[in-house]
Amino acid sequence: MIFGMNIKICILAEDYPSHDRPVFVFVQQLVEELVDQGVQISVVAPQSLTRSVVRRIPLMPKCTEYKTKKNNVYRVYRPYSISFGNGHKFLYKIANVFNESAINEVLKKIKPEVLYGHFWHTAYKLKKFAIDNHKPLFVACGEGDDALENLVSSLSSKEKTEFANAVCGVISVSSENKRKCIVYELAKEHDIIVLPNSVDTSIFVKDDARDIRKELGVLPNDFLISFTGAFIHRKGSARLSAAIDKLNDSRIKSIFIGAPLDGDNSTPTCEGIVHKGRLEHDDIPQYLYASDCFCLPTLNEGCSNAIVEAVAAGLPIISSDLPFNEDILDESNSILVDPQNVDQIADAIKKLMTNVELCKSMSASSFEKANNLRIDKRATAIIEFIESKIKK
Repeated sequence: MIFGMNIKICILAEDYPSHDRPVFVFVQQLVEELVDQGVQISVVAPQSLTRSVVRRIPLMPKCTEYKTKKNNVYRVYRPYSISFGNGHKFLYKIANVFNESAINEVLKKIKPEVLYGHFWHTAYKLKKFAIDNHKPLFVACGEGDDALENLVSSLSSKEKTEFANAVCGVISVSSENKRKCIVYELAKEHDIIVLPNSVDTSIFVKDDARDIRKELGVLPNDFLISFTGAFIHRKGSARLSAAIDKLNDSRIKSIFIGAPLDGDNSTPTCEGIVHKGRLEHDDIPQYLYASDCFCLPTLNEGCSNAIVEAVAAGLPIISSDLPFNEDILDESNSILVDPQNVDQIADAIKKLMTNVELCKSMSASSFEKANNLRIDKRATAIIEFIESKIKK
């Protein structure tokens, strides 16, 4: 086993960005920071043959070279996978065998020293290879929906114990996710480190030459609220929209960055929307810098990347008074509300809108907190944690 920054790590992710598909951008940012810090990273991101046929999505090369901003090179492997959905148990099992075999073929080729699964259900696909080949397995626990619960409920007691014994360490994005890992008996407390999601500070630089408010027709005295996330019930886009309409103030303008998902359409319809839809990820910081506050009344998160980015932009935050926010938000930089209570969301907006000094104070606190939410610091802490666990 090789220690130090030249350690060879394979990261398994559900998906990975390509030129025209800005998915899992936050995984890419972490990968490229690790690579720039000298770690040998290979990424495995299976691509679905089934989805390609059904949705007519072109297949990508099975191996692609990527370059970081510092011109360091790493490879992304995209073996073919198949999927039939959980409703077809027999076909589901066949798909799992096929997919695991495809991943294992890549692992045999690249010969990693450390395996890293991005989310628990992804790490589970690495379990057998880790055990058979005596490789340390690490898990990034960032689940913000029911994925963790669904995985645990699908495993027998024996399978869960075997999986837990195969995991060397867990990088949890929040104290709440850490608590869940312990409660579900997936890991012991001393094997978990809490590292909230982070931002690439090279992207979060205000472009003073660009006036987004002017581009959007927002007046100096308008109060501009931003939202980033899928337009779905869980994220709260419709609840924020209802709160804005409830206030009935023409000075309130809003930016909704995102899109609805099939079967869960909570597209905002309030008055005063000046942007609604997707943006290139590199453009998002400028829209945040142009805003007066950020609001995400979400029901469940691991650690919201959208909130972390809004904190990095120095915005006062309105979000949920739920445990998953405790590591990144407090009364110094946010107003925490019941995310299902439209009246509380509206009251929080009004409180910020009518109190300039409070906004300034919260903005300063967000900037201060952002210093500990830098991706370079997080990457270094992850490597130090992995090395410490391997040495033990």
